[in-house]
Amino acid sequence: MVWLIERVVLVLTLVIWAVVAFLLWIPLLARSIAVFSSGIVLSVLSQTTPQVYARQLRLAMSFYADGFRFILDSILAERRTDTDRDNAEPPIHGLGRFIAESLWAILFWLTFLFGLDRYGLAPSFFHDAMSEVTSLFTALLNMLPKK
Repeated sequence: MVWLIERVVLVLTLVIWAVVAFLLWIPLLARSIAVFSSGIVLSVLSQTTPQVYARQLRLAMSFYADGFRFILDSILAERRTDTDRDNAEPPIHGLGRFIAESLWAILFWLTFLFGLDRYGLAPSFFHDAMSEVTSLFTALLNMLPKK
């Protein structure tokens, strides 16, 4: 029974990671490529090593695949001992980075969808949602007292 529960949790976790991480990974990769390219120019001009930029790009490239590996290693690992549970608290120091990356991803995808919408290529749900948001803001502005 435990085996079945582990497998169901594994599949659900992998599916959620596949979708959510993809939405984070593409903006992370785009930003990392832009920073790396700029860093190469800066390194050439200043005659310094671009190792910092290369490291960040490598981390961005492996982000998506690393998540799958971490999930598989965590769920399929042998049962942990009691001493392992003492160190099992989630790292709170990474929360700020997670929030920043999430905000960047939202900005990236909104910019991408607005660009598509400008040329009539955005999915209909995006255009409909933006119409609703515009109507909401118009209604809120009309509620403000007039001078």
